[in-house]
Amino acid sequence: MLDRRNICPCYWHKDEIAQDGHCRCHLFVDDKYDPVTAYAPVLDQSLQVARANVRLREITVYTTWWCPRSRRTKGLLKKYDVPYREIDIERSRSGAQQVEKWNDGNQSVPTLDMRLVVTEPSDAALAGIFSPKARVQSLTMYTTDWCHDVRRARAFLQGRGIPYQDVDIERDPRAAAQVEEWNQGYQSVPTLDVCLVATEPTEDELARILCLV
Repeated sequence: MLDRRNICPCYWHKDEIAQDGHCRCHLFVDDKYDPVTAYAPVLDQSLQVARANVRLREITVYTTWWCPRSRRTKGLLKKYDVPYREIDIERSRSGAQQVEKWNDGNQSVPTLDMRLVVTEPSDAALAGIFSPKARVQSLTMYTTDWCHDVRRARAFLQGRGIPYQDVDIERDPRAAAQVEEWNQGYQSVPTLDVCLVATEPTEDELARILCLV
């Protein structure tokens, strides 16, 4: 009886193997299975909607009152009901200095300081989050060794040279508790905690970075 929890309860793995050469978790495979191909990131815009996988958004927007791009950015966030903090760099010297630090001495606005917690993102969602407009400040990915989705996320990040800290929740009880807190009691992996800075993104770019579309 103790072994039953280690046996996959999925009733669909035979159909998945027949169709894809492996089950969803890659625990059961056929004779032609190639892990190199199986774990290669595939951009597919038809994958699940990313915004449902976002557990946390913390956003600070550095602006000036007269900048049309700043107004458009705030309009986009209001459209999707995304809360944000605004700092007018003409009224905040420390805010202006921070923007200059991020932008090689330039007071470029809008500049957005963002934190996202995203669970089980698709490759398409990852491509949006880690767009050329978004500069990674820090990235922690909560993982397990056996999860197929973790391997795909690792392949995506490593293939693009994006540095990250890998935390195995089966070896770190505090990390497991944090993942459960974010995911309504579930140890869902991969869960990514990422801090980004983006300068003057277009509305489409920002929507993809924040997983709004």
